[in-house]
Amino acid sequence: MNEAKNYTIEILGDQYTIVSDEVEEHIAQTAAYVNRLLQEILSHDASVDHKKAVVLTALRITSNLIHLEHEAQMVQSKGEQLVRTLDNHLCSA
Repeated sequence: MNEAKNYTIEILGDQYTIVSDEVEEHIAQTAAYVNRLLQEILSHDASVDHKKAVVLTALRITSNLIHLEHEAQMVQSKGEQLVRTLDNHLCSA
């Protein structure tokens, strides 16, 4: 694990200082992703206030995370099933 460092990121034109042990590239990608989603939401409806846009962005990111976790579980389950099938095949050979 890396040592925690201070990073300055920009979201919707505002700067934030965060402390993280992630590498700078990861922090930059994360900030860019959040910024892009916020801009996307605000561009669809300029009347949405920033607080609601932040909540909608958090919901979208969380939904994506849940989908990815579900996919990872399915892949793991299929991998375990494949290992069992190979073990059974090898044992019977």
